[in-house]
Amino acid sequence: MKKKNKVIVNLSALANIKSGRQQRPGLRILLMMFSLVCAAASVQAQPQGMLDRLEKPAHKAVKAAESSLNSLALAGDRTVVVGERGHILWMDGADNHWRQADVPVSSDLTAVQFVDENTGWVVGHDGVVLHSQDGGESWSLQLNGHQIAALHEALAGVLSASGDERSAEKLSFGADQGVDQSLLALHFSDANHGIVVGASNLALETRDGGASWSVISHHIDNESGLHLYGVVEALGALYVLGEQGLILKKNPQTATYHAVKSPYRGSWFGGIGSHDRLLAYGLLGNTWVTADGENWLKSDMNSSVAITSASSVSATDLVLVSLNGEVFYSNDGGKRFETQALGSQYPFYAVQAKDSETLVVAGLNGVKIIKINKDEEYP
Repeated sequence: MKKKNKVIVNLSALANIKSGRQQRPGLRILLMMFSLVCAAASVQAQPQGMLDRLEKPAHKAVKAAESSLNSLALAGDRTVVVGERGHILWMDGADNHWRQADVPVSSDLTAVQFVDENTGWVVGHDGVVLHSQDGGESWSLQLNGHQIAALHEALAGVLSASGDERSAEKLSFGADQGVDQSLLALHFSDANHGIVVGASNLALETRDGGASWSVISHHIDNESGLHLYGVVEALGALYVLGEQGLILKKNPQTATYHAVKSPYRGSWFGGIGSHDRLLAYGLLGNTWVTADGENWLKSDMNSSVAITSASSVSATDLVLVSLNGEVFYSNDGGKRFETQALGSQYPFYAVQAKDSETLVVAGLNGVKIIKINKDEEYP
């Protein structure tokens, strides 16, 4: 099967997205700063470069906390942040003293999650899945692009032998990609059960904490092979969010993911949920909230650029960040957001609330702690 050239959109390249009827945010200056991770078949040296990244541990950099960082998570009172070239840093409390973790790869990392103060996972480019059992201080490699390609090839063979040539052909594309597998999001419901998703409908699950993985792309209602950018547990179900307004909901009985009605046609970059709410965010300030998964309300907020991350402050309070370096605060479950005037001059890619007034934000220029005063916005 002929390998397709493709472009994978990193968190630091959200403003470059072009798909379907989407419009680009009016951020021309950002277009020059953000990089796309390209997998062009004509670039002969690329496979060796990927191999080097998988075999080369992340460099311990004095200014790692000032590098481009993509995702944040809490591990108890500890904050863990991940980003380019395998950088993973952690901070206890809110002392703003960041320590760099031992990481066995130098691939760009895109997302991180902890299920308790010790146990966490990170995903990234080159099919990387990393696992920590010590609160993010050290990491082991659980999965890489070579292994993902082999899993696709093996499953394609099984499906072909059973007569399901259509699914087999789609999985063969994943096998043809080799190490070039980009994972962009993850969700673990506990220390054993997790899902990782990414470019071109890439999706795998584990039921043993990452000791073994299974390809589940053929169980996803995504005929066009759209990129998958987010996974969120909400309203008693698991949702996957992606390009061109794609929203997928898992059927627990069949373990399949079917597309549900979306309120807008542009890309979703992620979501945040609870037992009574799902909030999804994407391009051009599009932020929508639903209480039943079917009827959506567009959030009232003053933004026309991509929303990149969200965090819960309390049961009703939420915070969002954007590519403009803006912070938005809601005290009504996401129906209305007020802008916090922080004067940031660089894009934010991730946010994590430490408490009601303290946020950790990460982006193009690294990680920082900021204070917000919601009382000024909500008298």
